[in-house]
Amino acid sequence: MKWKNWSSTSFRTKAILVVCLVSLLSLAIASVINYSLSYQSMAAESKQTMTEAAAKYAATINGWLSQQGKVVDEMEIDLERNGKFDDKYLMDWLIFKMKSNPSFGDAYIGFIDKRFIDGDGWHPPADFDCTQRPWYLQATANNKLTFTEPYRDGVTGKMAVSIGKPINYNGAVIGIMAVDIYVDSLTDVVKNAKMGSDGYAFLLDGQNNYLVHPFADFQPTEKGFKKFDLVLGGRFKSMVAQLNQEHAFFTAARDYDNTKKYFVMAPIPAVHWTFGFAMPEAAFAKKLSGLIIGFLIAAAVSLVITFLLAYFFVASLIHALNKMVTSLNEIARQVAAASTQLSASSGQLSQGSAEQASAIEETSSTLQEAASMFKQSNTNTSQAALLSEQAKESAYKSGSGMQEMTSSMEEIKKSSDRIAKIIKVIDDIAFQTNILALNAAIEAARAGEAGMGFAVVAEEVRNLAQRSAQAAKDTTVIIESNIELSAKGVSVAGKVRKDLTEITSQATKVNELMNEVSAASQEQVQGVEQVSKAMTQIENVTQQNAASAEESAAASEELNAQADSMRKIVQELAELVNGAKNTLQNSNINIGHLVHSSNFNSKQSEKGNH
Repeated sequence: MKWKNWSSTSFRTKAILVVCLVSLLSLAIASVINYSLSYQSMAAESKQTMTEAAAKYAATINGWLSQQGKVVDEMEIDLERNGKFDDKYLMDWLIFKMKSNPSFGDAYIGFIDKRFIDGDGWHPPADFDCTQRPWYLQATANNKLTFTEPYRDGVTGKMAVSIGKPINYNGAVIGIMAVDIYVDSLTDVVKNAKMGSDGYAFLLDGQNNYLVHPFADFQPTEKGFKKFDLVLGGRFKSMVAQLNQEHAFFTAARDYDNTKKYFVMAPIPAVHWTFGFAMPEAAFAKKLSGLIIGFLIAAAVSLVITFLLAYFFVASLIHALNKMVTSLNEIARQVAAASTQLSASSGQLSQGSAEQASAIEETSSTLQEAASMFKQSNTNTSQAALLSEQAKESAYKSGSGMQEMTSSMEEIKKSSDRIAKIIKVIDDIAFQTNILALNAAIEAARAGEAGMGFAVVAEEVRNLAQRSAQAAKDTTVIIESNIELSAKGVSVAGKVRKDLTEITSQATKVNELMNEVSAASQEQVQGVEQVSKAMTQIENVTQQNAASAEESAAASEELNAQADSMRKIVQELAELVNGAKNTLQNSNINIGHLVHSSNFNSKQSEKGNH
């Protein structure tokens, strides 16, 4: 029921409440942070104040005790210089010193031979052994100025401390000079030391015994002292380890009254004592009470101012929202109309892309066949170029052979000429031989019967000469015929060689043309392959366009749905701002009609694609 009431609350009221709550929450958070920082700052300041105060009081006590020790030290030096140790002189000297120093409760000297002289005139019993007294033993053991632990004086009942120092004479310790000082003045100093209205001061000795404390159970009694680390079941035991530090330290614990307090303790180096302050934690919070009141006043004033600012701001915001609702309504109508156009365009684009993809697929197939034919032609052209190269090499070899044959026939012609010359020589020899044989026959005839045999020989020589001449003539005819034929062969071989040279030249040109044709065919094959790849890429792009068109159609449907959602949001916003449910009714009907029409067109486009 409460939620329904909140839902029916106007936007103005809701906005003002939310702004006020946020402002109040922000101010509360800032106040808490500011309070925390202020608390930490004041705590740090209080800690520093307590630490400085404890150190100051500890220094005062330490200075007073050190001054008493310095007086004792000067008294021992005075004794060493005088060198007078008879009883009467020492008695008068001690009495004088006690009168000069009111802080001394007593002054006395104990010698190593157990002789004892007391400045207040006290005479010890016969069994009194001064060398066994604590002040004598401690000063002897330390061999320097020594403060004993506090004790309650048996005569006066006061808290006292003995200060002793060895007496050196001629390089040897002959006794101990000591004085008793009462710590009543220190007790008054500690009791009067205050830290705030609820804080208190306390004093511990070197054995962590309470010397001064406001709580009666912690104060020294005739039975003895209360130890700091044993009271309250050892609650303060964790602080004992810090008591011997050279500087003041700060810590927190629950005190004897079970309240949490901050403790600050400072050392007193001269006697190894400790001075301390205890301050309740609540004392820190008191300083912040004024700050809390200021925060509350600031919160009330801020809340009023925030309410007024929120009221006027929300009024201006509602006016701006009304304008925004009108603009959003118009935008929703335009988005619906645009989605309708986008859906129709996407359908047409998808259909055109599908047809284009089909045509490109056929073109790509044709290009692939052409590429195959070009590859075959390129192969044949390469083979023809190879055969042309082989024919050119064969023609070149034939030309070289004809050149060699022409050279050989030239050599044969030259040899025939030389043979003709030789035959002519033989013919001339035969002719001369014939003439000689004729002359020999004539001479043989003249000789008569004596030259008959010689005549027969001459006749035979003549016959041989004639036959040689005839053979030479026949050989000459044959050689001349060979020479003529060799000349014709050389001429024919020259013509053949010339023709072969021309054939070689033409074959070279044919081979060059075939190489060019082969290179052109290779370039054509590469061009066709590139065109085929380009067509494949175009086909892929076309398919992507078709897919994008389908996605655009789907996106238009999604846009229609978003337009419908925007219409509802605008209606809800108008109702939220003005509480008027019928403000956008007419516009919603128009937008709804546009959305329905766009959906119908998208579905029709999808059917066309499929």
